[in-house]
Amino acid sequence: MSDDRFDRLSERQRDYLRQVFQHRNSQEIAFASGVSARAVDKQLLLAKDIIGANTRFEAARLFAEYEAG
Repeated sequence: MSDDRFDRLSERQRDYLRQVFQHRNSQEIAFASGVSARAVDKQLLLAKDIIGANTRFEAARLFAEYEAG
């Protein structure tokens, strides 16, 4: 898979993936971001699909590896 998939992520999706990688759940992310947990779940589902991962944590791990170079 090409790294351009990561370029298609919104900044919000990138932020949420970073927080998932730090083992934060949707409610914790939502509270910190001032949105609903459902909104967080929706963005993470979209990000997971863009990346082509099976789970949100797999997506977060792949994104972390991408950011680390």
